[in-house]
Amino acid sequence: MSSFRSAIAIALLSGVAFASTHAAGNEDLSDCVDLSSQHETARFGSQYLLVKDGESHYRLGFGGSCGEIAISTRVQLRAEGKDGRICPSGTTVRTKRGSCTVRGVASISAEQYESYARRGR
Repeated sequence: MSSFRSAIAIALLSGVAFASTHAAGNEDLSDCVDLSSQHETARFGSQYLLVKDGESHYRLGFGGSCGEIAISTRVQLRAEGKDGRICPSGTTVRTKRGSCTVRGVASISAEQYESYARRGR
């Protein structure tokens, strides 16, 4: 039974280390951002949408699941009545099947973006 407890402890510590590694460098968005027409998006499951716009990278969280992005190949970002804009609050992600409200937007590093995007495939 002690090896079972050790395995659980290792798994929990690994999870904490992973979370703190990926939380480092995350900064909640404080102002709205107008994205260029060249921005790219990638899914990370149905909980996050990743956005890359030039040298800037963002992680949009839904505070749960957004099933619409899981099966859609194209998404439209909209905030304050303007397409291609993301804001700390009031941003929606629209697909052909419906829309989801974004609950949080964080600025992330290029490395974090690539890591999330790679795991989301």
